Amino acid sequence: MERSKQRKIDGWREGLRGRSGDRRELRVSAVIRITAEGTNGGQPCVNVFHWRIPNSAPTTEVGGIATALQTFYNAIKGSLNAGTITIGSHVVTVDQVPNVVIAITPLTVASTGGAVVSAGTAGVVSWQTGVVGRSFRGRNYFGPISTTSGTAQDGHNLLGTFQVALQSAADTLRAVTTNGVSFVVWSKKVNGSTNVTGAIARANLGTQRRRTSL
Repeated sequence: MERSKQRKIDGWREGLRGRSGDRRELRVSAVIRITAEGTNGGQPCVNVFHWRIPNSAPTTEVGGIATALQTFYNAIKGSLNAGTITIGSHVVTVDQVPNVVIAITPLTVASTGGAVVSAGTAGVVSWQTGVVGRSFRGRNYFGPISTTSGTAQDGHNLLGTFQVALQSAADTLRAVTTNGVSFVVWSKKVNGSTNVTGAIARANLGTQRRRTSL
């Protein structure tokens, strides 16, 4: 009787170990950080974007994100000082243990705007999530922008056509779900991500002071 019970217990334990092993082999979703690095008019400008991916085919998923970002920058390239924007040269997970690099072939966009206003001057997009708090909203700066096709005559605001193009491009970007991805705001403070549900292209010029390199 006791031996029979022990066999049942041992079998149950083996079953648990097998199921646990199966779970470890499953790929879980991940949040990745992807860069867009510009050398517009010799002025460095780096943006980082966070996306949640299913992580079942990470190279394919991130490749689709890079294509979406390329489409975004192509839509506003005429208002950015002439130069080259490289997308996807640095991609890394931010919520895994350990975090891993996801290598893709970087994409580029050639911006075509005229003379630069000044280093760091940029168009600003605020990303909304529908959740209140600094940890649940994001912002990106797109520049340096052109004096001829990016800024209004008053020197304080975006040219109207640039703001419209920036808003349209931002709305398109945040709605991308190709391969099951989601555009998110990542917060180190709460160690989590929140889906972006809205975008606002600000009318006034912004200044990017902190992020000129990775």
